Order: sequence, then C-alpha cells, then structure tokens
Amino acid sequence: MTSRDSALRKPSTQRKPKKPGAWTGSGKLPEWNLSDLYAGIDAPEVARDLASMDAECVAFETDYKRKLAAQMAQEGDGQWLADAVRRYEAIDDLAGRLASDAGLIRAGDSVDPAVIKFCGDVAERLTNASVHLLFFALKLNRVDDAAIERASIPEADW
Repeated sequence: MTSRDSALRKPSTQRKPKKPGAWTGSGKLPEWNLSDLYAGIDAPEVARDLASMDAECVAFETDYKRKLAAQMAQEGDGQWLADAVRRYEAIDDLAGRLASDAGLIRAGDSVDPAVIKFCGDVAERLTNASVHLLFFALKLNRVDDAAIERASIPEADW
C-alpha cells in the first residue's frame, strides 16, 4: 500500500473501547482536591502564610545580608551557615506551597475573575518577598566548597 492509498482510505468508524471512568470528551472534567494545600482561595491560612512569608523574608535579609562573607571567614562557621540554609529552605517551602496552590487553582479555572485576581495577588507577593532572598543565593554561590562542607547537614537530619 502506498502513502497515497492510505491517504484515500476512509477513517475507521470503529473505536477502541474506553476504560471505565475514562473521560469521554463531554461533560464535566475531573477536579483536583487541593484541600491538602489550602481550603480555598479565601482560606485564612492563605493570608496567614502570605504574611508569615513576608515577615520571614524581611527577617532573613536583616539577619544574613552583608554577614555571610564575614561569618564564612571564621573557623567553626558551619553551624551558622547550616542554620541559614535551613531557614532559607523553610521559606522556600512555604513559597512553593503558596505558588503550587495558586497555579493549580488557576489551571482548574482560568476564567473566574476571583481566581485570576487571587493568582495575581499571590504571584505579586511571592515576587516582592523574593527580593529579600536574592542576595543569599548569589553570595552562597561564591562560598568556598570547604566552607560548604563544614556546614553540611547529614541526610538523617533532613
């Protein structure tokens, strides 16, 4: 059979049987259960976590900006750096939770004005908060590998 023959063939009207519970292309799509993140866009926990993230980011900047190089030059600096990294990761986890919630909600309903506003507000807060953290990643990349090793945290502590 040539490619011309296959192009002229009529499409088969017979289809493979659908799996039970498979989406048929009509009706309502399945929805994600995001309650493990937050109860909804107006949940008080969202406002609480946004405020906490804002405060933590400012406090992190206050505690660590312009201090990393001096602390790394001292002997025994491993614990200080390990504590800083733990704090940074905790903030990053919270920001990730907020961003994931907003992104998944928007993926599920991209036309609801309340959802669009919520996602925009969360994105703005995340961007504004991240300004207070940017210095850390930039400075950490310049830290000597030996100093990073002194601050290494055993996997059991994760």
